[in-house]
Parts: sequence; structure tokens; C-alpha cells
Amino acid sequence: MKIPRKQVENEDAGYTIGYCKPPVHTRFQPGQSGNPRGRKKGHKNLNTLLRQGLNQSITVSVGGKKRSMPKYAVIITTLINKAVQGEAKAVQILLPYILKMEQAEAKLAQGIQALSANDKEILKEYVSRNNKQS
Repeated sequence: MKIPRKQVENEDAGYTIGYCKPPVHTRFQPGQSGNPRGRKKGHKNLNTLLRQGLNQSITVSVGGKKRSMPKYAVIITTLINKAVQGEAKAVQILLPYILKMEQAEAKLAQGIQALSANDKEILKEYVSRNNKQS
């Protein structure tokens, strides 16, 4: 059990000093940060730096033609090409992603089919109501 702190009367401010009511001289001054040694403005974290690096475009030769592609697309294309050539490590990296992609597509297809069946029932009811009113 917490014992309440004594509330002190602050004669200068005209209010009681206590919980959530600090003395005026200890409050943050205008323009002064509450965390002066905190993160610098414009400082980027790892995710931001990684995203920016992968989104940078580079020029690559594809089929004898030069194309500009983001780095992440070049990495994925290279990984797929190595897997097709038979590199076991590339196949091992790609397989889980391929399985996840197929599961997501199957789930999406099921949702579309269920939605379509439901939509057909709603349309049938709508048409039958409109035919009765005519």
C-alpha cells in the first residue's frame, strides 16, 4: 500500500504541489527537450536504412538489354535463377516462400468463391423483390 506524499502548498504558483503537479521551477522549460540525449532528428533505424537500400534502383543487363530495377527485385531474380539452375541452398530458401504464397492464394480463392455464392443469393432476393413490386 502506497502512502500518499505530503502535498506542499506552493505560494508562488497558488496551487498545491503533489502528484502530477510539479513545482514551476522543475518543469521543462520551453524549447528544452525532456530527453536531451535522445535520438537525433533525422536519425534512421535499421528497418528504414534496409528499406531505402533495397529500393535503390540499379542498372542490370537482362537478355542483352539494360534495365533499371530495384535491388530487391535483382536479389529475388538472382535467387530464382540459381534455384532453377539447381543450387540446393537457393531452393531451400525459396521453398517456404513458395508454400506461403500458394497457401495465401488458395485462401484468397476460397474467400472469393464464398463471397460470390453469397452475392448470388443477395442478387436473387433483390430481383425477386423487384419483380413482386412491378
